[in-house]
Amino acid sequence: MTLRRLPATPGVELQIQDKDKLDVLCERRYKDGTRYWHIADANSELEANELVRTTGRRILVPEK
Repeated sequence: MTLRRLPATPGVELQIQDKDKLDVLCERRYKDGTRYWHIADANSELEANELVRTTGRRILVPEK
């Protein structure tokens, strides 16, 4: 399997809080909870839910 290279993404850094969920973060940020894959791509994460698994982790949340 070949991974695709993604261009650098402008955005803001966010620190994960206890019980954060990607769909809720996307609903707040983009008004669309289904756009979680934008955050996963910006962080080069293969499994999107890994981004919010660890409290205190810093992730990049792309601009709209």
